[in-house]
Amino acid sequence: MSRTVLVSILLLVSTGAARAQPMLMTVETVDWMAADSQVVVRAIVLDVAQEVEPDGDRKKWNTVVLKVRETLKGKHQPFHTYVVPDWNHEEIMTWQKTEQELLVFLADTKLPDKSPWTGHERAVHFMWNAKAKIHPLTLRNDRGVVELKDPVSHAKRSYFSEVYTVEMPKAKEPQKLVQAVRDAIAAAEPVKELRAHRVEWPERFFTRIVPVNANLERHARRWITSDNDKLREQGAIALKYFKSEANIAALWKLLSDAATSADVTWKDGRVIERHDVYYVRQAAFASLKVLGVEVRKPILKEGEDQTAIAISFARFQACCLSRAPEPNQMESSRRLALSASLAPREVRT
Repeated sequence: MSRTVLVSILLLVSTGAARAQPMLMTVETVDWMAADSQVVVRAIVLDVAQEVEPDGDRKKWNTVVLKVRETLKGKHQPFHTYVVPDWNHEEIMTWQKTEQELLVFLADTKLPDKSPWTGHERAVHFMWNAKAKIHPLTLRNDRGVVELKDPVSHAKRSYFSEVYTVEMPKAKEPQKLVQAVRDAIAAAEPVKELRAHRVEWPERFFTRIVPVNANLERHARRWITSDNDKLREQGAIALKYFKSEANIAALWKLLSDAATSADVTWKDGRVIERHDVYYVRQAAFASLKVLGVEVRKPILKEGEDQTAIAISFARFQACCLSRAPEPNQMESSRRLALSASLAPREVRT
């Protein structure tokens, strides 16, 4: 059975925005992998056995025994055994021979099959479910193993050492990677409902799958203050999950963001219409609507009739303040509304 690679190729075909860059790869961050796994361990391969089915297409299976050095999530056991299709028998044998330390993300085989990043479709491991259920745990998918290799002493990086966090381009140093997983597990603990969010990272065309939790909110609050307008957009999009007075005020400020992109309409090989779109404003406006804040539509595209950016202060107070505002808070909110409505509009010649 061929390996099912969970790094999907996404080509964004658009007849509109020239700004849109092709999101060529979707990658799971270790933040999401940790939140979506029932057990996470630091371990080495103690034993591996290969089985070939006698009938049919003679599928091959690997039974792997792990010796656990540390349990980062779930109930600690000194050993774990799981069965997977024979994707990487040679790598497993090398891991066993060299005692390569691994981060292993394991799923409960009794849970319903869910897709790792949508939560609605069948998971990859359903194709080996009958075999997987022999043991309580199995790999959450074929990216459920990460090699903990020092990038300085191991110049050659393998498929199993390519791993991402929310912000780091690639998590390299083993100590930092393990700490990132610990932090991700801690952030996921208080979350009742596991939800995935996609961050379109502004560099290297990666869309990153991350969990919706306090870590994402913390990153988003920093992104909206970035000089990178793409990061400001991604921060505004992510804040739709986190309703608070501070977040609503931050999104409100972005309704006058000056960043634009070209929205181009083509017909018969010719440009028939072009507008500059305030795409950070669009993201902020959309998130405010999701949060239930009644806000009048700002200028989102050049050429639209100018509409004041305003919000009903009474409704803002009712929906956003968990307690009665102090007089200085009310005055600050009024000043914010006034400054947004009077924000200068860029004049193009």
